[in-house]
Amino acid sequence: MRQIDIIKMYAAKKCLVIDDFPEMRGFIRQAVMVFGADSVDTAANGEEALKQCERNDYDIIFADYNLGDASKNGQQILEELRYKNALKNTSLYIMITAEATRDMVFSALEYQPDGYITKPFTQNALRSRLDRIMLEKESIREINQATDNEQYGKGIQLCIKQLGEGSKYKSLLNRKLAGLYVSTQRYSDACVLYKQVIAERPIEWATIGLGKVLLLQGELDSAEVIFRKLIADNCNCMEVYDCLAEILQQKEKNQEALEVVEQALDISPLTILRQQSYADLSERCGDMDKAVKAHRSVVKLSPHSCYEEPENYLGYARSISSQMEKTGTHDKKQLDEATTTLKKLGRRYPNDSQVALQAILVETQVYASSSQREKAQQTMDKADSLYQKIVFDPGQQASPELMLEVAKSMLALGENDQAQGILKEIATLSACDARMAEKLDMLSDEPISKAGKSKAIKLNKEGKILFDAKNYKQAADFFSRGLDIFPNNIALNINMVFALIKDRGGNGLDSEAENFCRSSLKKIDHIPEDHRLFGHYQKLKNKISNL
Repeated sequence: MRQIDIIKMYAAKKCLVIDDFPEMRGFIRQAVMVFGADSVDTAANGEEALKQCERNDYDIIFADYNLGDASKNGQQILEELRYKNALKNTSLYIMITAEATRDMVFSALEYQPDGYITKPFTQNALRSRLDRIMLEKESIREINQATDNEQYGKGIQLCIKQLGEGSKYKSLLNRKLAGLYVSTQRYSDACVLYKQVIAERPIEWATIGLGKVLLLQGELDSAEVIFRKLIADNCNCMEVYDCLAEILQQKEKNQEALEVVEQALDISPLTILRQQSYADLSERCGDMDKAVKAHRSVVKLSPHSCYEEPENYLGYARSISSQMEKTGTHDKKQLDEATTTLKKLGRRYPNDSQVALQAILVETQVYASSSQREKAQQTMDKADSLYQKIVFDPGQQASPELMLEVAKSMLALGENDQAQGILKEIATLSACDARMAEKLDMLSDEPISKAGKSKAIKLNKEGKILFDAKNYKQAADFFSRGLDIFPNNIALNINMVFALIKDRGGNGLDSEAENFCRSSLKKIDHIPEDHRLFGHYQKLKNKISNL
């Protein structure tokens, strides 16, 4: 392409330069104008940049990664633009940074900017890099415009046409075409194309794409093989780890999924969604030390993130409470950490009455876990008063999340019957989705959801088969894994204790197994005398008490 044509391309572009240093903003602005651009706006921080993006459709955005502690960084700006679907497919987003730490580089690249330039750089270096990126983007401009307008069929036809004409951007067009096939759920066509590309040359993006399509089609084993090989080959795309973790969760291999997410975080720890996933998996696996660590990272990454929400702070304080409850130990540092987090939540959301109430309810759980029964009851009384106002206010409606928090606080105070009643009430609400049903099942004595009931029956049945075959250790491990899913399930707790005792035979329980048994029986000590398993519970309780 002639230089005059490239200058004309720049002249048609509306640009935005985001940098907290005036000198760098001026340098990039002046350079881009020299290249031919007529319209170049600037912003000194993330908030100002996002406001500019709300008012204008930019064709090229240059964003420094580090914009100061008081501002969103360049990654978070890109994250929010994608979250709001405010960045056109035709636009370029160029990340600029003076930093080159591994954490920052991987974190920035995860959101797939169109280009990445490290400071310092000259005007000529910027021109050379930008020309190449822009020419490549211009080659599929019509395809991207069709995608922006949700004219996916048109985009597919344009891709096929350009490929037929022998475009030098064959790889880019194949990648775009495969993505459009996936967007239109033409998974078979996408698979065929990915395999054709891989047959010519094993390109990483095509292999990842094939794995993702197989995952979407439910071919978990085939997808798992692909993602495990990519990781073994040191693939630097973090999405590979996320996909493998998703497969393992679908296979109910949560511990393996946790280890995979842990690997990804060792490489790229600054992604809030992955930290949230790590926290959730840690809790499902019963590893509260890892859960607390992950929740702490989520809170640290929350300010300036579009994924900041009250649950980030509530989850952190709640995890500390669960950690204290599980270990039976607590110290002032843990208590201060939890209460400080809840105060921070109040400052972040000062005008939300339901969030304020949730904070008080979690505080109740924290005090209960730290053996401060009197303080726990005082905060619960305060919370109950506020909750009743919401319940009887025609203008307000208690959310399922708020009701769940009430139930958790009641359980922390030993008010099991009232808590179980609230859990059953939540299950009847139209707003109770599959994720909420899963949370209800985790807290309930018996699963409430249809899926939960089916899973619990299956777990107990398969565990009892092992038990009846006198494979007591395997049975105990199986029941223990079931308790990761249904920690308060009466039958699973009783069967697990039975299996542990049988496994030890006449040798007695070691201290770890004994503590595990005591903890399990304590979780179900509210079992009513008319329950079908009460006799078994009483027998086990007496046996453990005599150790």
